[in-house]
Amino acid sequence: MKTATIFTAFAALALLAAASLQAQTVTGSGDAVDGLRSSDAGLNASGAAQDAPDATKPVAGSYACIAGGSLEIGGKAIVISDQLLATGSAPPAYSEEKLAESFKKTVALPEHLSLSLSAGPSADVAVSPGLEGGTVIATAGSAIRSASAVVTDPLIAEDVLKVSANEIESTATFVKSGAKPDASGTTTLAGLKIDLSLLGLGVHEYSGSPKPNTVLYKSTDGSVKIYLNRQITAVSAAADHSDASTATSITVYAVDVHLTDARIAGLSISGDIEIGISYAE
Repeated sequence: MKTATIFTAFAALALLAAASLQAQTVTGSGDAVDGLRSSDAGLNASGAAQDAPDATKPVAGSYACIAGGSLEIGGKAIVISDQLLATGSAPPAYSEEKLAESFKKTVALPEHLSLSLSAGPSADVAVSPGLEGGTVIATAGSAIRSASAVVTDPLIAEDVLKVSANEIESTATFVKSGAKPDASGTTTLAGLKIDLSLLGLGVHEYSGSPKPNTVLYKSTDGSVKIYLNRQITAVSAAADHSDASTATSITVYAVDVHLTDARIAGLSISGDIEIGISYAE
């Protein structure tokens, strides 16, 4: 079955329907992210330059990708570039879909480690109906039939950290109007398995729809933390200078392996390996 056929229902129904619904405010924890990836603000879905937006009208955008993140190993920074990225900004309306039957990428890490990313049929979608009645809605979603992220130590020919899952979906929706903006996100997972046994941290499994910022596992020293449906909502001070804050964006990670000075293969590693990423602002 073609990838486009597999994910038509997801792209056309789940995302467009979500964009039509009133978003519910979601609060999260963690650090804010900065804007659209790949500097896509000011571009339409085809990548062509568009007129500067009217400052009196709300502007929104979204992106989705199957994997990303960053790591610091031995003082060296490694960026895991966004894979299968779909992105757009509104107004005007946009709809961008990136599909793949399969995906494989190896990221060379410092010292002797490597990170292998792979996925089966996947779809990333960014969509917005544009400005309607003074309101603009941006939605993004990532759907992956199966995916894995594996850190391998070739010196011992073993996988020291392995994440695998089936039927991964994440969505992020942001509604902006004259009223207070709303942000919401969702995640569903099936057959998630995280193997940390070579680190002495066991094997952890999950299937279902986790609540926002669910911690599946946290090591006793806090160096390894596994988030499900991690939601980070960036906020700013309210325009009326009250004590209230206003949401400015939401990022949803279906799975986030968060490392803080974790000892892996004799090295200190910090950062995140993320699967199923959706963002809206």
